[in-house]
Amino acid sequence: MLPHYPLVSLDDTPILWEMLTYAATMPGDVTANVAVAQADPFLKKHVAGWGKPGDWGILAVDESGAARSLRCGRGISGKKGREQPQR
Repeated sequence: MLPHYPLVSLDDTPILWEMLTYAATMPGDVTANVAVAQADPFLKKHVAGWGKPGDWGILAVDESGAARSLRCGRGISGKKGREQPQR
C-alpha cells in the first residue's frame, strides 16, 4: 500500500484522540493517555464533538496503514483565506 492522505471522518475519532496525546507530548501508555486527555478541559475541546459543520482533517497514512500525521481544523468553513477540503 502506498502512502495516502484520506480526509478524516467520524469513524476516525479514536485516531484524533490518540494523535492529540502525541501532540500534547504525554508520556506513557497511549490508551491511558487518551482517557486523561478526554477528562482534561483544555485538551478535550480539541476533539470532543468532532464532526460538526466546518470540521475537517487530513491524515497521512504510511505503507503499513498506520496514521503518521494529522492536520485538522474546527468550524472554519466560510472564514476568509481558509476553505474546507472537498471529498
